[in-house]
Amino acid sequence: MAKAQAVKSRASIGEFFKRLGAPKPKAPSRPVGQSTLTNIPAAGGPATRPGAPARAAADARRADQSSEGWSIATFRMPFIGHKPITYQMQLLGTIGVLLLLLTAAAVYIDARERTRSSTYLTIVSQMQFHTQRLAKASGLAARGQPGAFAQLQDSRDQFASYLNTLQKGGTAFGVDLPSAATSAEMTSTLNDLVKRWPDSQASASAILAAQKDLVALSKNISQLRVGADEMATLSQELTSLMGQTGSTPGQVLRASRMTFLAERLGRGSAEILGSETIDPEVPFLIGKDTNDLRDLIRALEAGNESLGLAALRDAETRQKLAELKKQFTGFEQNVGPILRELQKLVSARQAGARLVTSSEQLQTGVAKLQEGLQAQKPVGTLIAVIVLSILVVVGLALTAIVFLADTRRRAAEAEAENKRNQEAILRLLNEMGDLADGDLTIRAQ
Repeated sequence: MAKAQAVKSRASIGEFFKRLGAPKPKAPSRPVGQSTLTNIPAAGGPATRPGAPARAAADARRADQSSEGWSIATFRMPFIGHKPITYQMQLLGTIGVLLLLLTAAAVYIDARERTRSSTYLTIVSQMQFHTQRLAKASGLAARGQPGAFAQLQDSRDQFASYLNTLQKGGTAFGVDLPSAATSAEMTSTLNDLVKRWPDSQASASAILAAQKDLVALSKNISQLRVGADEMATLSQELTSLMGQTGSTPGQVLRASRMTFLAERLGRGSAEILGSETIDPEVPFLIGKDTNDLRDLIRALEAGNESLGLAALRDAETRQKLAELKKQFTGFEQNVGPILRELQKLVSARQAGARLVTSSEQLQTGVAKLQEGLQAQKPVGTLIAVIVLSILVVVGLALTAIVFLADTRRRAAEAEAENKRNQEAILRLLNEMGDLADGDLTIRAQ
């Protein structure tokens, strides 16, 4: 009995070592994607198998991108998109600063050119005004009106100054200007205007040089006209008294010629004062009529047989004759300077007429100059400002897009990394579950 037990003991020990060396049968398989310990779905399915985590993550990202279409996270700048984001931002920032500086420079140049262009047009407008005032003031100054000389001198000087500024450059209205002769057409127009101006300038200077004499002559002519009217009135009263005091009809008729002479002297003085040009016959008649009137007054005062006049005897008539003589004496004092200095008045009127004619030519030249300046408005600088402004906006937009794309990519990468970590944890839990079930062939990945 004891021997049988010993045999049985040896057989049991042998079977134990045999089972220990034999391969262990595999545990029954679990549903794919489910953890034994946690019962948590293992994202990725087959990817939880050893050796495929990186490929699974890449496949997941490609699947997401293909399903979502284009995303801002996929945007990369050409040529520099592979560079670090700091390098890209520095480069875009530098380009943006350069574009801003160029835009500021273009704005400055455009503002300067537009200021100069508007100043040129203002100068031309002033030149048109002064050509018109030259023509008007020259006529008034030639008639001896004191206020017209200041206008004539101002317009002459201002026009010359503006023309010199346009031709050679200078300062006008507080703006430094280069020469307006920027093209062959503008140069030709300016040269034509420069050739026409000296005649007008000379005519204006001639009138201004005779200012003192013209003003004095104007006063004398005005007094002459008034004196002639008063003499005509006194002569009519004298002839009326002569008829009432018994003078012969022939003597009264001859004495009435004084009224005719006084009236013609008044018309002559008015013509000299108001006409654009002086008829040479007018001053001749003024001198002749003055002499005839003097002879008639003397004949009535002392008698003259050649004129057929006897001396007046009536006291009242002689008193009226004395008044007429006194008026004539003042009239004669004004006639003398007029007749002596009449040539100056004639020259001034002729200069005024020339100035009126030349001012029309000047206006034509100035109008042509204005058209040329208006056609040269600065368009290129405005286009440059617009283009550079657009580039600045595009640069800012690209900078923002690059920054946002990098932010989105970093967020996506962080999310993918977290997802991979979660998958790795789930795989580890699954493998630990396998180990717990007795599967000793599992290795942690």
